[in-house]
Amino acid sequence: MTIRTDLIRSAARATEALGQAACGQVRRFLDSRRRDGGFAGRSDQPDLYYTVFGLQAWQALGEENEPPPIDPDYLRPFSRGDDLDFVHLCCLIRCRACLFDGGPHGATLKRSLGVRDGLAPSLRQRLLTFRLADGGFSHSGAGRSSAYGCFLGLAALQDLDEMEHGGAGQAPVEGAAELLACLSRLRCDGGGYANPPADAPSAPATAGALVTLAQLGRPGDDESVRRLLALRSADGGFRANDLTPVADLLSTATALHALAASGVDLQPMRQQTLDFLSGLWSPKGGFRGHVFDGEIDCEYTFYGLLAAGTLVVTP
Repeated sequence: MTIRTDLIRSAARATEALGQAACGQVRRFLDSRRRDGGFAGRSDQPDLYYTVFGLQAWQALGEENEPPPIDPDYLRPFSRGDDLDFVHLCCLIRCRACLFDGGPHGATLKRSLGVRDGLAPSLRQRLLTFRLADGGFSHSGAGRSSAYGCFLGLAALQDLDEMEHGGAGQAPVEGAAELLACLSRLRCDGGGYANPPADAPSAPATAGALVTLAQLGRPGDDESVRRLLALRSADGGFRANDLTPVADLLSTATALHALAASGVDLQPMRQQTLDFLSGLWSPKGGFRGHVFDGEIDCEYTFYGLLAAGTLVVTP
């Protein structure tokens, strides 16, 4: 299972935690954010970054064989991503992979376009221009890789492998050894991972690294798991780092997902964390990023689904 399919399948279990009525509200909210073939962010314009989250959330809650929520023509002007930075190139690749495969539900790119995604080799070539000498990727365009960049890079490589090979098995990831070596250098003393130029571990960076390690067959960094668990706050959420006073949804969702990937039993924290999520729920059908956030959007709504779905206990 790839990073993308694991994220979507985990989010799909949110129906069991939140209930059909709440998930129906989420679908209506997502539908209200569809603009010109994509999904809008906090403005009223379609945005490639937010389209990833809207598309993944829609597929997680979707019905079998329903049409895709975005128009493939929305992606065509981006072509192979020559004008995109690394993060938005990964967004483009993720959108095309979602449409090609369809996630656990919904239409595939083959149904939408009638052909396999022939842009995959060109997208791979473009992606590899962002690979740094240290073996990883930087999410910020810096000359040194970051844990988040390595997570995004691995996910994009997996997506491209699926598009090129038709989803027929998970191929060995190109440059896996280099990614592992890069992550080992990003590990902080005492466990946890940072995104340079920061030198202290954060929940999102540590979560991204742990998921990447698990995907590459190296789960079980116990010190980093403990550092991540230490960021859990009294209200059931996770803080971004030791200096952040309040928990947020991004840190909470990514931490839960990484802990599950690392084999941690989430049952003892389940109810308290669901209560934390309830405090970020909006009757408009989405989730806020933190207690001081007054808006909901596609990104945090997907993270709400991911957090809730990850907390569902499966046999």
